[in-house]
Amino acid sequence: MLVIISALREELKGIERDMLEATHAPFAGGSIFRGQFQGAPLAWVVSGVGMQKAQWATAEILKDFQVEFLLVLGFAGSLSPQLGIGDLVICETMRCEEAVDRSYRSDAGMIEMASKIEAGQSRRIWIKDCLTVNRVLSTPHQKQEISKSWNTDIVEMENFWIAEHVSRSGVRFLAVRAISDGTQDTLPEFINMLNAEGKMPVKSGLQHFAAHPHEIKFLPRLYQNARLARKSLVDFFRAYYPLLLAERGMSNYAH
Repeated sequence: MLVIISALREELKGIERDMLEATHAPFAGGSIFRGQFQGAPLAWVVSGVGMQKAQWATAEILKDFQVEFLLVLGFAGSLSPQLGIGDLVICETMRCEEAVDRSYRSDAGMIEMASKIEAGQSRRIWIKDCLTVNRVLSTPHQKQEISKSWNTDIVEMENFWIAEHVSRSGVRFLAVRAISDGTQDTLPEFINMLNAEGKMPVKSGLQHFAAHPHEIKFLPRLYQNARLARKSLVDFFRAYYPLLLAERGMSNYAH
């Protein structure tokens, strides 16, 4: 079966409405949606952000499911002015700040299938390498410093750790990221307070904005960027899933 991992529910919010007989339950410190999508079983795991949560979720997925394809979908920050908000990046090679001696690659066949998806009017699709970092790069200066040290175009916080687990399993793996913040975007501190659902606890949020009222101005742009990135990911998956079904010899379900 196919399993999707995203760090936040916000990254694919709404896709569960496309599932038949969808259920929602706790899973590996996050949550899981299970149901039928285009006639075939689908599981979507929301892991939470960062290395430990991604590793735990991946280990539990590989233990509990007969996984044929593992697809990572989520947001990413851009290190290149070429990449616009909502653009999709098919991640070919995954590297990590904390493990410079090794790297992992997405499955070549899955990359080829993904490259056949039409970009559409609101986004472009790129095939590029990515860098997994252990923190949110919240300022243009931080992004510039990383860009000088690494020859890469996007940063995120989970791909490498998921790929590392998958590399020992024989499961076919692909990571695709949508750009949610550009090279000149500043991310407010409250980003670090979001839970796996992509929400901030009300009490914590009120306290934070009382102490940092200037961050309120970031909300409209963050919302718009997240909406565009989420639409790109959801549209991509709806177009990509039939290709995976056809790859498995289930083209009669691809509709």
